[in-house]
Parts: sequence; C-alpha cells; structure tokens
Amino acid sequence: SYLLEIDPVGNELPMIACEDVLPKSDINIITATALINHSLQRLLELGSNGINIVLGPSTPLSPVLFDFGADILAGVKVYNKNAIVKSITQGVKKFKLLNGIEPVCLYKK
Repeated sequence: SYLLEIDPVGNELPMIACEDVLPKSDINIITATALINHSLQRLLELGSNGINIVLGPSTPLSPVLFDFGADILAGVKVYNKNAIVKSITQGVKKFKLLNGIEPVCLYKK
C-alpha cells in the first residue's frame, strides 16, 4: 500500500508518484479534497484499472462522479443541522464524534 501526499512526510510518496502507482493499484482511496484542489479527475483516470473510492465528509454524493471513474462515493448526510452546528461550536474536532450526521455510501451500478 502507498500513501500519496502533496507534502509527503516519512514513507509517504509525493503526488507525482500517482502516475506510476495508481494504474497498478487494485483499490484507490481518494480524498474528496482532490475535487477542491482540481486533481480528482486525473486521479480517477489513473486509477481506472482498479476500484476508485472517493472518501470524506466533503464527498459530493452525486452519481455524476461515476461518469468520471468513481466506483464508490463515501461521504456523509446531515440529518440534524442543529446537532451538527452544536457539535462544531462546542469544539468537537474528531469527525466520528460529530452529532447529526450519518455515513452514506453510493455504489456504481
């Protein structure tokens, strides 16, 4: 397994390594932040030989991403906006401790 990072530390690989690593990988877990930094489309293309999972609370739960090579979208759904706002304003920093959200996965048909 490999961990690719924009600013690698320790055993992490620089993002440039994605050109070699992703085409050979069976499973690629890609943070939804890649959408924000404009690298998602390329990462999905490079990982097309494997299963591409877009993961994180900022994952858009839109089937449109399946057209670009995503196989699984793993994000969250807010079911209680007051609870999530309260958690955040009370300083909850660990994602799994936030109230008012539930994990959601969408799978490509």
